[in-house]
Amino acid sequence: MGYRSNMPDIYKDYSIFALTSRHEGFPMVLLEAISSGLPIISLDCETGPSELIKDGENGFLVKCFDVEEFAKKLNTLTTEINLKEFSESTMARSSDFKQEKFLSEWVNLIQSILKRD
Repeated sequence: MGYRSNMPDIYKDYSIFALTSRHEGFPMVLLEAISSGLPIISLDCETGPSELIKDGENGFLVKCFDVEEFAKKLNTLTTEINLKEFSESTMARSSDFKQEKFLSEWVNLIQSILKRD
Protein backbone atom coordinates (compact mmCIF):
# COMPACT_ATOMS: atom_id res chain seq x y z
CA MET A 1 0.00 0.00 0.00
CA GLY A 2 2.94 2.33 0.64
CA TYR A 3 2.85 5.55 2.64
CA ARG A 4 -0.57 7.03 3.33
CA SER A 5 -1.29 10.22 5.22
CA ASN A 6 -5.02 9.62 5.60
CA MET A 7 -5.02 6.56 7.87
CA PRO A 8 -8.22 7.50 9.76
CA ASP A 9 -10.07 7.40 6.43
CA ILE A 10 -8.50 4.07 5.54
CA TYR A 11 -9.28 2.51 8.94
CA LYS A 12 -12.99 3.18 8.37
CA ASP A 13 -12.97 0.35 5.82
CA TYR A 14 -11.69 -2.22 8.33
CA SER A 15 -13.17 -3.97 11.36
CA ILE A 16 -10.02 -5.26 13.15
CA PHE A 17 -6.42 -4.13 13.53
CA ALA A 18 -3.73 -6.82 13.84
CA LEU A 19 -0.19 -5.94 14.97
CA THR A 20 2.43 -8.63 14.60
CA SER A 21 5.48 -6.56 15.49
CA ARG A 22 8.11 -8.30 17.55
CA HIS A 23 9.58 -4.99 18.75
CA GLU A 24 7.91 -1.63 19.33
CA GLY A 25 8.65 1.54 21.21
CA PHE A 26 5.42 3.38 21.74
CA PRO A 27 3.38 2.14 18.78
CA MET A 28 1.72 5.19 17.25
CA VAL A 29 -0.01 2.90 14.76
CA LEU A 30 -1.94 1.39 17.69
CA LEU A 31 -3.01 4.85 18.80
CA GLU A 32 -4.31 5.52 15.30
CA ALA A 33 -6.23 2.24 15.32
CA ILE A 34 -7.60 2.95 18.79
CA SER A 35 -8.71 6.44 17.82
CA SER A 36 -10.54 4.88 14.88
CA GLY A 37 -12.34 2.47 17.21
CA LEU A 38 -10.82 -0.70 15.81
CA PRO A 39 -10.67 -3.77 18.05
CA ILE A 40 -7.03 -4.83 18.21
CA ILE A 41 -5.08 -8.04 18.38
CA SER A 42 -1.37 -7.68 19.01
CA LEU A 43 1.67 -9.62 19.96
CA ASP A 44 2.62 -8.48 23.46
CA CYS A 45 6.14 -7.39 22.64
CA GLU A 46 8.33 -5.91 25.36
CA THR A 47 7.04 -2.34 25.21
CA GLY A 48 3.99 -0.68 23.77
CA PRO A 49 0.96 -2.86 23.16
CA SER A 50 0.21 -3.69 26.81
CA GLU A 51 0.21 0.03 27.60
CA LEU A 52 -2.62 0.56 25.13
CA ILE A 53 -4.60 -2.66 24.97
CA LYS A 54 -6.73 -3.96 27.82
CA ASP A 55 -6.69 -7.67 27.07
CA GLY A 56 -10.20 -9.01 26.57
CA GLU A 57 -11.79 -5.54 26.71
CA ASN A 58 -10.70 -3.65 23.61
CA GLY A 59 -8.58 -6.30 22.00
CA PHE A 60 -6.29 -9.21 22.68
CA LEU A 61 -2.66 -9.42 23.71
CA VAL A 62 -0.86 -12.59 22.69
CA LYS A 63 2.48 -13.74 24.07
CA CYS A 64 5.19 -12.59 21.70
CA PHE A 65 6.11 -15.12 18.99
CA ASP A 66 3.13 -17.38 19.76
CA VAL A 67 1.78 -17.56 16.22
CA GLU A 68 -0.62 -20.40 17.01
CA GLU A 69 -2.26 -18.48 19.88
CA PHE A 70 -2.39 -15.35 17.72
CA ALA A 71 -4.34 -17.31 15.09
CA LYS A 72 -6.72 -18.69 17.75
CA LYS A 73 -7.38 -15.23 19.23
CA LEU A 74 -7.85 -13.73 15.78
CA ASN A 75 -10.41 -16.45 15.06
CA THR A 76 -12.12 -15.69 18.38
CA LEU A 77 -12.17 -12.01 17.56
CA THR A 78 -13.72 -12.59 14.16
CA THR A 79 -16.27 -15.23 15.16
CA GLU A 80 -17.17 -15.03 18.85
CA ILE A 81 -16.68 -11.47 20.02
CA ASN A 82 -19.16 -8.65 19.65
CA LEU A 83 -16.98 -6.27 17.64
CA LYS A 84 -19.31 -3.37 18.37
CA GLU A 85 -18.70 -3.75 22.12
CA PHE A 86 -14.95 -4.02 21.59
CA SER A 87 -15.08 -0.99 19.34
CA GLU A 88 -16.94 1.02 21.98
CA SER A 89 -14.38 -0.01 24.58
CA THR A 90 -11.60 0.99 22.21
CA MET A 91 -13.15 4.41 21.65
CA ALA A 92 -13.44 4.87 25.43
CA ARG A 93 -9.74 3.97 25.75
CA SER A 94 -8.81 6.55 23.13
CA SER A 95 -9.90 9.33 25.50
CA ASP A 96 -6.90 8.44 27.68
CA PHE A 97 -4.63 9.71 24.92
CA LYS A 98 -6.28 13.00 24.03
CA GLN A 99 -4.05 16.05 23.89
CA GLU A 100 -6.04 17.84 26.60
CA LYS A 101 -5.41 15.03 29.09
CA PHE A 102 -1.66 15.07 28.47
CA LEU A 103 -1.49 18.85 28.73
CA SER A 104 -3.40 18.78 31.99
CA GLU A 105 -1.11 16.12 33.43
CA TRP A 106 2.01 18.06 32.39
CA VAL A 107 0.66 21.27 33.93
CA ASN A 108 -0.13 19.43 37.18
CA LEU A 109 3.34 17.84 37.24
CA ILE A 110 5.11 21.16 36.64
CA GLN A 111 3.00 22.91 39.28
CA SER A 112 3.73 20.19 41.84
CA ILE A 113 7.47 20.49 41.15
CA LEU A 114 7.36 24.28 41.47
CA LYS A 115 5.49 24.03 44.79
CA ARG A 116 8.30 21.85 46.24
CA ASP A 117 10.91 24.59 45.80
